[in-house]
Amino acid sequence: MNVLHLKAVNVPDGHTPALYVAGQRVNLKRNEFGSYSADVQTNAQEAEIVFTRELELRAKLWWLYAILSFLVSILGIFEPPYDRKCIVPVCAFRVRTEGETSVQIALNTPAQTGEAAAVTGADAVMVRNEYFVDKTARRRFAVWLAVKLISWVAAAIIVCVVLI
Repeated sequence: MNVLHLKAVNVPDGHTPALYVAGQRVNLKRNEFGSYSADVQTNAQEAEIVFTRELELRAKLWWLYAILSFLVSILGIFEPPYDRKCIVPVCAFRVRTEGETSVQIALNTPAQTGEAAAVTGADAVMVRNEYFVDKTARRRFAVWLAVKLISWVAAAIIVCVVLI
């Protein structure tokens, strides 16, 4: 049985990291220093690891959650903001698993050219390592912003009509 000790560092607050090993989602635990770690047991000699960020606006029922949180947060006043840029890092690599293997994934800041993350601790063969703009999430953000603006205008009109 081979064991992978995975650690993700430099993950910004508010980001929800997702880690997949051989196609299976791995639950990450956050420690007191802000880094994430997980221990994975596998029988394979080589494991494909994918580190990415999941955007809330990419979810299947994003509109339901958005409406509920908008209403509960008193027309969005106390609602945490969505990420406007919708930039997603994707770091996919293969690593040989022999006994116990430690892998550290350090997330880099988004840049025009560059890698999304640096992998240390094991000989990793990069498959994909880049930032990209999630166009679906960006389009949904624009739609949601328009819906919020229309509802704020409608609420202001209703308040004016009731007070007059």
